[in-house]
Amino acid sequence: MIVGYIALVLMGVVLSTLGAGGAILVVPILVYLFKVEPLRATTDSLFIVGILSLVSCVSYIRKKEFNFSALIYFLIPSLIGVFLVRYHVLPRLPEMFFGSLPKSNFIMLVFGQLMLGASLSMFKSSRELDVHSFSILKAIVVGFIVGGVTSLVGAGGGFLMIPALVLFLGVPMRMAVGTSLIMITLNSLLGFFVSYQKGYVFDIHQMGFILAAAVAGVFLGLRFKNMVSERLLKKTFASLVLAMSLVIIYLNLP
Repeated sequence: MIVGYIALVLMGVVLSTLGAGGAILVVPILVYLFKVEPLRATTDSLFIVGILSLVSCVSYIRKKEFNFSALIYFLIPSLIGVFLVRYHVLPRLPEMFFGSLPKSNFIMLVFGQLMLGASLSMFKSSRELDVHSFSILKAIVVGFIVGGVTSLVGAGGGFLMIPALVLFLGVPMRMAVGTSLIMITLNSLLGFFVSYQKGYVFDIHQMGFILAAAVAGVFLGLRFKNMVSERLLKKTFASLVLAMSLVIIYLNLP
């Protein structure tokens, strides 16, 4: 438990500083340190990350460190993806995949593989990115996919949003952080609300302790975020996602 709460504080620091990675850490923390069943953890994490992102994004909004155009192109398609997957797809998934792989392990494997791809894309240097190849259609499609993934794996989607904002829209990393946090807030809370409406019940007392630890980390991250360079932010985020993806894939292989 102590290790779990320390990890939650670090998760809050990561989320507020990098604008992503929060849910990447929340789900493993809940599953492996708090022994929460994986499918339940994906729903709990939506609530946790939604609240933490809301706290984090206030500072970015005040400083206008977000891209309004990116919000328009990404937000509505991503919210549609969240609703459709959480309401229609997730409840209809089979209990076993490929004959012997439980649904919970399948979801964690998908989670890990998406993280791996996102991390590798972020290791590209800015000279490798064609920031003038922006396409509204591409932005809408990616937004919908990010929303669907958010619902499926219980992540805020920042580990996909930030590469998408940087790669497809040419948004500077620090602006992408603020934009991502706003979208994570709305996507996560919508996903949790849909599950709640369908009868999901969560432990409000345990959630209170978890949020307290994570919020403490958020404020620590907000305090020190301007001391870190944009290049270091990008590389740190990519390294974190890469490491976590390999661990999750290894732990959930059949």
